[in-house]
Formats: sequence, structure tokens, C-alpha cells
Amino acid sequence: MAGAVVLGGCGTSDPGSDAVTLAAPFVFALVDEVRDGPDCDDGYHRGPDGTECLALTEQVDVQALQRLELGESVDGDGETTGETVVQIEFLPDEAEEFAALTEAASASGQGRIALLVDGAVVSAPVVAESITGGAVTISGWNESEARAFVERAN
Repeated sequence: MAGAVVLGGCGTSDPGSDAVTLAAPFVFALVDEVRDGPDCDDGYHRGPDGTECLALTEQVDVQALQRLELGESVDGDGETTGETVVQIEFLPDEAEEFAALTEAASASGQGRIALLVDGAVVSAPVVAESITGGAVTISGWNESEARAFVERAN
């Protein structure tokens, strides 16, 4: 994926200005163990599709962001692909914590992190390598799912 066209969201392009406070804070957590679902034991969270149960460990709590946007993926030729994405730009402290979390995930046996909103896992992707730079793009949701996620956070 070469980039994205912004469809909507909130944020500021000035890193020195006020952050966007999330109405529904995010938690990014390291996935320690995965079991078959849909019935999850205490200490496990139901995965986003309801077929697995996730035990979570280290986490990064995100109360505010620099930017949260709904966009459309753009290929290397600058053409939109039709795939809806959510772009998240962290504040500096959370960016460092997120990079450390993704480093731990890429080195772990599971290689996954979970994204929780209001205590529910909404995504649990595999992380192949540390994600640095303070921003992440989430794909794999249809437009209505991605739009609902952005609206819920605002």
C-alpha cells in the first residue's frame, strides 16, 4: 500500500497543537495466547470474529491522538484501490510505546497485537516487524466497519 486518500476524520497537522481526545479510548495489547472460541474463559477476550479467545499482556492505553482518519488506499501509481483504511497518528509518547509493543509482538510466538475499544477486541493483526514512525494504517475492514470505528472513537 503506497498511501491513502482521506475520506474523513479528526486531527491536526500541527504536532505542537492540541491532541484529539478520544471519546472511546483505545488499548493496544500484546496477544500472549490464542484459544478456540467462541466461549472464552476468565482472563481471555473474544477475538474480533468471535471464533477465538485471546489472552493479552503488555498494553498501551491511548486516550488521545494526533490524528484519526478514514481513508481509501492508494497504490504505487497514485490510483485509489477501493480498500477502506483507518489511519492513526499517535502522540510522541504513545508512538514510542506502540513501537516497543510492536517490537515485542514481532519477537513473540504469537506475533499479534489486539486493538480494543470499550473492552472489546475490534482487530488483532499479525505484526511482522516493529512499527515505528508514530503512525499506523489499519486495513481489512469494509467501509461501514471502518466508519463506525472512527465515529465511535470521536
